[in-house]
Amino acid sequence: MWGEDDKPGDYFGWHRSTLTEIEGEDWGEPRFQSGLVIRCHKLRKTPLRDFTLDDLRCLIGQGISLPVLMPLAVQALGEDPFAAGVSVPGSLLLTALHADRQFWLDHAELWQRMEAVVVTVEAFVSQFQPAAAGFRAVWHTP
Repeated sequence: MWGEDDKPGDYFGWHRSTLTEIEGEDWGEPRFQSGLVIRCHKLRKTPLRDFTLDDLRCLIGQGISLPVLMPLAVQALGEDPFAAGVSVPGSLLLTALHADRQFWLDHAELWQRMEAVVVTVEAFVSQFQPAAAGFRAVWHTP
């Protein structure tokens, strides 16, 4: 399971490379001075070995470098579907599920791996709901 300090970037042996190097595209300096834009530009120059789960969530949520980053996210989610780093548990999963539809259509094998994660979560939720209802009934019995 990956925590905030875990480094998902070793998956493809790209651990020393940055998104700028892998994709061969330098974005230059940010043209808009918002925290999100600055963070995204900085992450493109960060070696993947230094990425956290929250870094993956941030860039995937912006639709940035999905062919490089989504396999890392799906690997992490396969190990822990509620992986989050410093974010709310499940936030990486929700971000990945909201990725562009065309991305998933173009990456069928990766979609199948993600579907396995979704099935796992659905099975958990189906067991969780009755257990939560039973727990709540302890104090909410008429």
